[in-house]
Amino acid sequence: MFKLLISHGIKDKMFEGHYKECNLEVERKDNDLNPPPSSSSTDWPYRGRSKEQSYLYEIVANKCTGIDVDKMDYISRDCLHLGMKSNFSHMRFMMFARVCSNEEEQKMQICMRDKEAINIYELFHNRYMLHYTVCHHRVKVAIEAMITDALVAAEGHFKLGDKTISEAVLHLETYVKLTGSHLCLS
Repeated sequence: MFKLLISHGIKDKMFEGHYKECNLEVERKDNDLNPPPSSSSTDWPYRGRSKEQSYLYEIVANKCTGIDVDKMDYISRDCLHLGMKSNFSHMRFMMFARVCSNEEEQKMQICMRDKEAINIYELFHNRYMLHYTVCHHRVKVAIEAMITDALVAAEGHFKLGDKTISEAVLHLETYVKLTGSHLCLS
């Protein structure tokens, strides 16, 4: 999806608008979120970063432990805006985080001291509490059901080219064009 948005000129639109002074490293950001397999036949399967810099892939989207800045950001932000107490300290996490060598795989990764287990526990406990109290809230569930009913009722009445709404979401090229301005009543 990210690559498709770039190919449709979102980078140019960002530079025209609010993000004029941003120096985006588009390919590196994409690699950080989804490390691509390398075309070479070496033992390190990723391009963009060397094996010694493998820990950099763990900062934004850590597929190994699930502890990454994206999760820390949305949990802290959601707790703040919902008035929920958060006992996780991202400052403490950053203070005790270290880059260590994984001897089995012979690569570098982000590690924590064992005494930080409680802080990490709080991160996942906050995530659970947000999921339990927000995602399963009765009002949210009711609104979700109403939106689903409305989309089911609208199926076949709105088209994007020759595709209905449910067909459009299965085709990436059509999906990126699926906005209110592109729908036409049939």
